[in-house]
Amino acid sequence: DGTLLSGARYCVCTTPLGVLQKRCIQFDPDLSDKRWRCIDSIGMGLLDKVVLKFPRRFWGSSESFGVASEDPTKIKAFVDETTIADGACGILVLYHGGDVARRVDRDDGLTDEECVEEVMETLRRLFDDVPDPLTYKVTRWLADPYAYGAYSYAKVGCTQKDYE
Repeated sequence: DGTLLSGARYCVCTTPLGVLQKRCIQFDPDLSDKRWRCIDSIGMGLLDKVVLKFPRRFWGSSESFGVASEDPTKIKAFVDETTIADGACGILVLYHGGDVARRVDRDDGLTDEECVEEVMETLRRLFDDVPDPLTYKVTRWLADPYAYGAYSYAKVGCTQKDYE
């Protein structure tokens, strides 16, 4: 709400690493150069999802995980999140990370509709009688100003002390 607090002896800050790395927050006093180096030495990874809800399962029930495309530039890995109930809608979650997620998340990247279209083209090559999704959701962690990434990881050269 913009309220400025002062006089505290300590402050606990649980800001996402991607936000810290983009220097979105100004600290007063500033963090030490050593602390900034530690923050910058940790990698920020990217893993996004396209969640599709279909009127029914069209992919069978024997496999719950698969790869929908061999093209490394396309959204490809999927997980079946359907409940096992008669008449339940079919829900597929398709994962994309790394360069594919960056291609999707860029300012000039794919729209949500283009992501769904790309996924649907692949699914229709793999399965017969694929209905249009009832609804969908596309995550964009790289573009999220409250995250700027999905998870942290130890880059080459990063040490345990960098995390401390």
